[in-house]
Amino acid sequence: MVGWHLLLFSGVASAATYRLHHRILDPDAQLAPSFAPRATVDVSNGVPIFNPDSEGVLSLQNNLDRSWYQIALEHPSHKHSNDWFIQSVRACHALGNKADLILLHSASSEDVFGFDYFVQPLAHDGSCASNARVEPSQVAFGNTTVAWKSVTIEPTVALRTPPRLSEKGEPIQPPPEPTFFQKYWMWIVGFMILFLAVAPDPGQQEDQGPSK
Repeated sequence: MVGWHLLLFSGVASAATYRLHHRILDPDAQLAPSFAPRATVDVSNGVPIFNPDSEGVLSLQNNLDRSWYQIALEHPSHKHSNDWFIQSVRACHALGNKADLILLHSASSEDVFGFDYFVQPLAHDGSCASNARVEPSQVAFGNTTVAWKSVTIEPTVALRTPPRLSEKGEPIQPPPEPTFFQKYWMWIVGFMILFLAVAPDPGQQEDQGPSK
């Protein structure tokens, strides 16, 4: 069961700070650029405060059509940037958009475990807008919405191996369980032979008679 909540961070952890980072990644570049800070989101008692970072200036690349805009979410428990949650969209879509949405994922009342990123509007064919080539001073995200989606994990269902089917499509019945004698007849017969071999002959005892 999935519940959508368009209230900003309603029901997220009572006190936490999530950091947002972003960059433009050129697939042809020999070295990937470092992430720049984009914003912080302070959550206290279910009330979020979105604080954009004025120092998070992006450097635009020449081949903007081939580049990617990446946004990363840093969780308070993350020790290294390799642990950040990262989403990517085409750079021309992100820099030419009028609005973007950051959708956080949370299981019940637990901490955020991931997020999705959307930009609007987009062309139906996914092409870049004609005004996507912007100057660095115009790279701004003034209409950002932060929301979250609560995910309730359903209990897992115990699955069984399906029965084997015959050529006619009927279940193959397992062989009948052998009886006790069928299982241990060799032991029973062997015990009887051993018993008869070591048992005294009653006729010999009668011939001997009582001892004096």
